[in-house]
Amino acid sequence: MDLRCDDVRELLEASGPSTPLSEERAEQVAEHLDRCPDCDERLGRKVADLLGSLPVTGGPSIPAVRTLIREDLRRSTIFRISGLAAAALALAGTGWALLHQEPGTARVADRRAPVEAPLPDPPKLADLNELDRNIIRSEGVLALYLQFCLTCLNTPTDQDKQEYLTRSLLMFREIRGRIRSQLERGGATVEAVTLDALNDALRMIATSRLPSVTLAPTQAQAFKFLPSGDWQVDHLLARKNYRLTLHALPDYLNFAYLKIALGANDPLMARVEEALWTDTFVALPKRMEDRDPSIAPKSLDTVLPLLLPRQQTIYRKIVGAP
Repeated sequence: MDLRCDDVRELLEASGPSTPLSEERAEQVAEHLDRCPDCDERLGRKVADLLGSLPVTGGPSIPAVRTLIREDLRRSTIFRISGLAAAALALAGTGWALLHQEPGTARVADRRAPVEAPLPDPPKLADLNELDRNIIRSEGVLALYLQFCLTCLNTPTDQDKQEYLTRSLLMFREIRGRIRSQLERGGATVEAVTLDALNDALRMIATSRLPSVTLAPTQAQAFKFLPSGDWQVDHLLARKNYRLTLHALPDYLNFAYLKIALGANDPLMARVEEALWTDTFVALPKRMEDRDPSIAPKSLDTVLPLLLPRQQTIYRKIVGAP
């Protein structure tokens, strides 16, 4: 009989004394994880949380841990998912080697307290390859421009504001895929690709107007990055030409940069994006122009609860927080 998601999740969250899993049930759990990305990702998060909280260096990678767990689910009658904490402890550091030795043959190892390796500094934009730099810059412009069209041009009702934020995040995710594809193909400057992205966004906004979000540019006519790090777009608004200049998005709010710096997977980045988009990003262009000092602390409050301890330390470094 196939297991339901609720059955598997109950096993993932279980605690208490270890109880053997039958070989048949272990196989059912493993097969469910193979075909259910959500439950599989829950297992991955649980393993990552446990390993991330251990002050042990030299342990295996998360994929290696999960691979061994999945193998054990199929071949062992004593493995129990609720024993994941013990498994993670065993797989970390010297315990990883002990798993591959016969009982009684383990050598007495040096039992000095492990020292956590220092975290490297987050990468600087200039140190990344050209493709990553261009993606980061172009996506940052698109994110800010979508927010500009909401709160810098309109006075939305709460209901329309939430609806716009939901729609615009979907727009952002679709258009950034085109940004990456264009930049990977080559043949166009990052300014030209960004201009195309802004016009894609404006076309989408025009086809889904909301009652209190009616004002938006109709066309972006020119775009360029400025030597100061700011960016500038000439666009047509209410049949008049305007020039908009905004500060570049800081690294700690740039999704493309954070994915690289934190080593974050797609599910984690989706949660970070949704949290920032509907909170810290709202009215961000205005607040950046005013050099609002609340932006960085607010981003910490928004993002840190979503991260593992190691990623939290990296994010604090990116923000410049102690």
